[in-house]
Amino acid sequence: MSGRALYVCGSCLFRNTSANMSHHGFVRGLVGNGFEVDVLMPSESFGPLDPGLPRVSGVRYHLHSGSTIRDAVIARAKGWFDRDPAETPDAGGASGAAPPDGEGASWRARLRHVAAGAQAARRARDPHWPSRAWLRRAARFSAPRPFDIVLSNSSPASGHRLAATLLASGRVTADRWLQVWEDPWYHDVYRKGAAPGVLEEEASLLRAADEVFYVSPLTLEYQRKHFPDAAAKMGMVPLPAFPARMADRTERKTPPVFGYFGDFYSHTRDLSPLFGALRRVGALAEVCGDSDLGVESTDLLHVRGRVKLSVLAEVEKRVDVLVAVCNVAGGQVPGKIYHYAATDKPVLLVLDGSSYERGVIRDHFGPLGRFQFCENEAGSIEAALRGFVEGRLPLWARPEPSFEAGAVVALLVGGRR
Repeated sequence: MSGRALYVCGSCLFRNTSANMSHHGFVRGLVGNGFEVDVLMPSESFGPLDPGLPRVSGVRYHLHSGSTIRDAVIARAKGWFDRDPAETPDAGGASGAAPPDGEGASWRARLRHVAAGAQAARRARDPHWPSRAWLRRAARFSAPRPFDIVLSNSSPASGHRLAATLLASGRVTADRWLQVWEDPWYHDVYRKGAAPGVLEEEASLLRAADEVFYVSPLTLEYQRKHFPDAAAKMGMVPLPAFPARMADRTERKTPPVFGYFGDFYSHTRDLSPLFGALRRVGALAEVCGDSDLGVESTDLLHVRGRVKLSVLAEVEKRVDVLVAVCNVAGGQVPGKIYHYAATDKPVLLVLDGSSYERGVIRDHFGPLGRFQFCENEAGSIEAALRGFVEGRLPLWARPEPSFEAGAVVALLVGGRR
């Protein structure tokens, strides 16, 4: 497999966000499949710069600024909200003393949540705010030679809009335009009060693409119903996993340490049953992620906000079991399950949503033999935790090869699934 590929993304790939961990994987996967790759993206976006997300060797990056004076003020404020008060984890980990920064991390997360709400209100009036300046400047990009594929990513959807603009203007030509949506747009559980303009823009983008891919079987099912005119071109692929860090098995910790890594705002994900089950079992746990719940650290539960990848890597070394919790509704799956499954650690996937949604997720991911499942109820989670603590469930698992970046891109380029 080879050819020329243009990858279009509305966020700067060197910024530490959960979406960029997968975006980075698409670029690596294209290179791994023999493509000559150009990347078109903003020179800046939200999230701190992270050396864990470097340039991929051999790739040509085309960066255009999307910054305005207003954006600079917002970015400075958000950068302050995003600061991690402790750049490195304490040596004691979950079993050590509670960190002093838990309260500060909590109020920063609340302020960030308020800021996100203000941004959402502005975005309701303009579907592609705050990417307008970048869309205008990046629309000047042109390629004298045709591409075999154009691959655009959502998160944000401005990547799809730029691809549509360039292809419609003839400044870029390609045999195929593939869209990947980590989440739906108008019907996204994270989006509150989306304006009709979002729905119209989403429908327009879907109509223009040659092929459209989602990363959850339920999202695919629901989107086919919401947009029947584009249903025939829709398919599903997994997210490409971030390069796995294998565990150091020279020492086995007893009891095992559980880890949850990701945001957990209450309107999208309910972690209260998990925290309750951890307390009753008396299990050690590491939690990294922003939230509006104000959860504080204890001797057994070590809580911090969003951290750099280098810090996360150190925290993960102390963890034996990775925990992911599904959304309360909507069928979107946590992207972290793909990254988790590429490690050699067991993954506890806590199912939520309707009984139908829980069944579909279990039926889809169960045959891989990679996940332990439980319901998002305190008793069900407690039983699963005790299975690990008491040695009835294994503390080692086989990394899932189908989530590797090269395998995902090969599936993507091969056609709809």
